[in-house]
Amino acid sequence: RELDQNLAKDTEQKLVFNKILGLSSFIPEQVDEKQQLLERIQGKYNQLQYINPSQKEQFVTSITETLNSSPVTAKTLPEEVTRNFISPKSEEMFAIYVYPSVHRSGSDDMGPYMAGIQGQKENTSVSFIPIDGSFISADILSLISKEAKRGFFLILIFLPIILFWQMRVKGSALLILIHLLGALALTFGALYLLGIRLNVLNIAVFPIIIGTGIDSFIHLYHRFQEEGDLNSAIRNEVPAILVSNLTTMVGFGGLIFTSNPGLQSVGWVCVCGLVMVSLTCVLIFPRTMILLQKQKHLRGFFRSLIPDSNS
Repeated sequence: RELDQNLAKDTEQKLVFNKILGLSSFIPEQVDEKQQLLERIQGKYNQLQYINPSQKEQFVTSITETLNSSPVTAKTLPEEVTRNFISPKSEEMFAIYVYPSVHRSGSDDMGPYMAGIQGQKENTSVSFIPIDGSFISADILSLISKEAKRGFFLILIFLPIILFWQMRVKGSALLILIHLLGALALTFGALYLLGIRLNVLNIAVFPIIIGTGIDSFIHLYHRFQEEGDLNSAIRNEVPAILVSNLTTMVGFGGLIFTSNPGLQSVGWVCVCGLVMVSLTCVLIFPRTMILLQKQKHLRGFFRSLIPDSNS
């Protein structure tokens, strides 16, 4: 009843629920006042003279049966009703059903819902324990969110170790790693401009973006090392890189057209990430290698101008 009163008088602050159903919802209020009112109605009706006798008798009989019936209490309610509200372990513990007025489909929606329920718990004198499934889902999402951030951090640590172990030239591994991190930074910027927030679903796409991106940079670099000609490496390797990344984008891009916001965000994160990785690998990474190659040639040229001390 206290929560129901708060719902009735709360006009300024919108609550996270718009209806409450409890055992007291089936028990009439102000029974004594209503009984006195029915007795007055019965007395007035008995005084009527110009009325159909059968209709008068039927009405008076109905009111008399109502007045003679026992009052409705928690103990007189049918068992089909009480078993949904009274705990089988304790008769002093009751269930209250709250009908939410806000969406609870995503992790962003569960936060305000939980805060609204906890606010009612703090503002009322009734001690209750929320057992909504949304609270369980929110706790799971919170745990996954923490572990996802930790996992993403471990990926960024584990990836350089494998990359430096695989590449023969440590400077080349550092070069690839810098461009990959740059592509991730561009991805975060694109997601910010598009208004897409990270959640427990779309953050799982980043290992795919990182794995696909590191393969693209390594393949192009190895082709350049084998052929020694950057133009030839670009002609032979870039089409394969673009087609490979495009097929992955098409596979995940279909999620953009789904009705679930979480799945839509997965598609957007994958598409944005692979687009930034592809642009970085095709447009920026080759130019960086050209600059480094020219710098290396210039160093070799200047060294040739310095006479050998032994000679």
